[in-house]
Amino acid sequence: MRIKLITLCLLVLTTMLLRAQTVQFEQAITALNGGNYQESIDLLEEIAEGDNQSVELYYNLGLSHLKLNHLAEGIANLHRALLISPSHAESQAALDIAKGKISTPITEIPDFILYQGYTDIARSLSINAWVAIQLISLLGVVLLVYILLFKSYASKPFLYACIGAMALMSLWSYTNSAYLKGNAIQPNMIVISEEQTEIYVGADDRSEIVAVVGEGVTARVVDYLSDWIKIELADKDVGWVQKNKVIII
Repeated sequence: MRIKLITLCLLVLTTMLLRAQTVQFEQAITALNGGNYQESIDLLEEIAEGDNQSVELYYNLGLSHLKLNHLAEGIANLHRALLISPSHAESQAALDIAKGKISTPITEIPDFILYQGYTDIARSLSINAWVAIQLISLLGVVLLVYILLFKSYASKPFLYACIGAMALMSLWSYTNSAYLKGNAIQPNMIVISEEQTEIYVGADDRSEIVAVVGEGVTARVVDYLSDWIKIELADKDVGWVQKNKVIII
């Protein structure tokens, strides 16, 4: 009886919390549409501190920051939205516009074509979509194995081919979901938050400067060392930047 009562209380509290966050999100959107951008930011950032994070949350948070010319914060939150849903067209469109405002745009050197193709495919769907495909494929393998073992009239060569294809699809989906989940859990991107930020050869501001970049420039994280982050820029230049000059995505 006590367990049931505790479960019921937790369910009620969870429902009330979700309802409160829904109301708060609606208030934030109203503030955004009404031009009260800082109010929208405050409300959305409060929601983001909890577990109920979503692509719409970060998309609207990014828009609110961009409306106040907070370029780095806007770009960072749009990237967060795309980490949750890589195919979210509105976030990608807003990000493309924001990137056009960067004072020191960097010419991107594409990754190796096979790796780039793999990442593009992985990011074409969300983590949940890849997990769903993986589960469906596994169920297909189980069903086909059952037919192979217990239905003598079935065409065995055809079934073997289908089982192999389903197994490969399940493995491929698992790999893609793990890749996206790894990026979401372990931050692997930063956004430069200050204009005229120096990128150094070493984790020391007395070392040689590799590049000077502006607010909003995005880079891939390579390593961490105390108050420094080693990054790789879009043009493949690698160097160290002070942690207090970036936003970690």
